[in-house]
Amino acid sequence: MTLTEVVRGTGLAPSTAHRLLTTLQSEGFVQFETTASRWFVGPSAHLVGIACHPQRRQAFS
Repeated sequence: MTLTEVVRGTGLAPSTAHRLLTTLQSEGFVQFETTASRWFVGPSAHLVGIACHPQRRQAFS
C-alpha cells in the first residue's frame, strides 16, 4: 500500500506514518518496493504470524 493509503487508513500524520514504517522496515516487519512506491508485509511479520497461529501454539502446549 502507498503512504497515502496508510495515512488514510490510520488517521496518522504523513510524517508519523512514514517514521513508523521506516522503523518497522528496519526490523523487517515491512518492506518498501521502490519501483511501485508501495509498502508490503515483511518477513518478520510473517514469522510472528506463523508463531501465533492457533495450530502451532497447540503443538507446543
